[in-house]
Amino acid sequence: VGGLTAHFDLLPTLIDLCGVPAPGNFRFDGISLASALRGKGPIPSRTLIAELQLVVGQPEKWRRTSVMSGQWRLINGTELYDLRGDPLQAADIAAEPPDEVARLREAYDRWWDDVSENHGRDCEIILGSDHENPALLTAYHWNNETGEQRDMPWAHAHIVAGPLQNGWWRVRVEREGTYAFRLRRWPAETGLPINAVAHFDPPEKSWHPITPGVLRATRARLQIADFDQTLPVPPDAKTVTFTAKLRPGGARLQTWFLDDGGNSRGAYYVEAERRE
Repeated sequence: VGGLTAHFDLLPTLIDLCGVPAPGNFRFDGISLASALRGKGPIPSRTLIAELQLVVGQPEKWRRTSVMSGQWRLINGTELYDLRGDPLQAADIAAEPPDEVARLREAYDRWWDDVSENHGRDCEIILGSDHENPALLTAYHWNNETGEQRDMPWAHAHIVAGPLQNGWWRVRVEREGTYAFRLRRWPAETGLPINAVAHFDPPEKSWHPITPGVLRATRARLQIADFDQTLPVPPDAKTVTFTAKLRPGGARLQTWFLDDGGNSRGAYYVEAERRE
């Protein structure tokens, strides 16, 4: 079927096809595509917006943005392309139909006002919730001093290269109890020990510079609230587990793998489980 669709159309479409009622008082970002899939009409005309922020701090307006409406694509708020004769978006025609630029910019402004409502709010990862216990924390959600994503191992290639970087997670302990924190260098699915080395074939021209870090961890450290402990890393260990009694509330969680030469990196993966 023709027309603009997006990933957030999946849920309203599937529950429509299955005859499942939508939750009460819930506003979907997407629409049901069921009628179009059944051949009962076209997808309604709509304006969709995609953006790629890739920032650690507050999102920036018009950063790596595409406003899509019919044949039109407004890129970063300034470049306009007509896909009917220019599917590769090679010719910027923003100066020719100024009304389209203004219309798409207004649509983006309305969307930004909606999605930016919580931009100033710190996003905390909830620990100890019955809805997700254990909780998995990854280096992708680190915060750091520079506020630059390039200073974090945010892609799989970085995890393999193992840069000597660190950051912290903003977390919220939901309820008082005893928590186990399992620190990992590698994803659990790999089955690799902390000090194992994985190999990959990088592209000829890296899309992002990676500085490999060599570290054979002998100690692991975890700090959250008033808990701060260092434990040895046993040979061939896949995890190092810390046990802490925590009270409810917000906290900063940080980890370290350290070697005997003074080098360190954060644990790229942490499983936080409330046990009692």
